[in-house]
Amino acid sequence: RVQQMLEWLWDVAASPILDALGLKQTPSNDNWPHIWWIPTGQLSQLPFHAAGRHSKSSTDTVLDRAMSSYSSSIKALVCGRRNQGQNTGQQTSQDAVLVTVPGSGLCFAGREVGMLEDMRPSLNLKPTNPAPKREEILAHLRTNKIFHFAGHGYSNPLEPSESCLVLSKDEVPITVADLRDCRLQESSPFLAYLSACSTKVNQAERLVDEEIHLVSACQLAGFRHVVGTLREVLDKHCVDVARV
Repeated sequence: RVQQMLEWLWDVAASPILDALGLKQTPSNDNWPHIWWIPTGQLSQLPFHAAGRHSKSSTDTVLDRAMSSYSSSIKALVCGRRNQGQNTGQQTSQDAVLVTVPGSGLCFAGREVGMLEDMRPSLNLKPTNPAPKREEILAHLRTNKIFHFAGHGYSNPLEPSESCLVLSKDEVPITVADLRDCRLQESSPFLAYLSACSTKVNQAERLVDEEIHLVSACQLAGFRHVVGTLREVLDKHCVDVARV
């Protein structure tokens, strides 16, 4: 079923768009084109970056033609690029907030954060591991360049602004509204990496045209780049993806 959906998306949207842009074959060098997808409505829940015919030896896929990113709107994209230019060279440290939640039941989440800590010399990271408490994490976001969360994500089907990163059982979670209101535009942190389920999902049908989810909240807060998920993910595979 997934394969059929990806092939349909390739035929009706991705392939015609790439053809119109002149991206008809795999680049022959390392100078890959970069596409920013800005889908609306129900299309925002579809993986344009993975569209294609993924059979053996096939290059009829978006992955074989270009690098993909997403934005909630042209305005958000322009503002993000402007902030990136204004902050070039201002932040030299690689201070990173690495968060996992003990007792979450995700045995590989701790391994994921541990792997990043082991790689800190090559990544030039200066990691901070705050306790999984809402106020403490939000405070650290204001002074760090990278935010990496490995844990559970929850997409609220009725009130997407209450979708959240789940912390410990007795701790208030970090919601879309919390992240959106961080106002980090002046420091313009580099990356929010949300290694959790459904962080780019809005299930509320009445708000289908609104980009209300954890990924867009991080973008609105001021993060220049955000990595999130459109579906449920296995924590075992998240370790491999984070390593890349």
